[in-house]
Amino acid sequence: MFCNPPWSTNGDGSAKHDWLQKARTEASRDAVDVVVMLLPADTSAHWFHDHVLEAEAICLVGPGRIPFIGENRNPSFQLSISVFGEVQRPLLDALDTLGAVIRGKTVYEPAIQTRFGGDRR
Repeated sequence: MFCNPPWSTNGDGSAKHDWLQKARTEASRDAVDVVVMLLPADTSAHWFHDHVLEAEAICLVGPGRIPFIGENRNPSFQLSISVFGEVQRPLLDALDTLGAVIRGKTVYEPAIQTRFGGDRR
């Protein structure tokens, strides 16, 4: 399933949040293998951190832009492609032709240390 949710918002990003929540819900159903969403690469938005970072794969498109066939204009902002559900190799290969592909949902969380370099004396 491919989704291109509305890019305009009422200022709070709630439309993107709702679309992304639905995409994640659908991707977890047995009847759906994968959901692919084209979105702005807005890393400052709450919806990006709440949902996009939970994707099985993210493609940060670039350098350059994706040309839209039949349109005389293209977005003036960077795009991302988020994949929820089972990611197959052919899809990863296709995404790789568009930009940098990030796999997995692991975010680095450093261990709390009391002293730099451990407890050496």
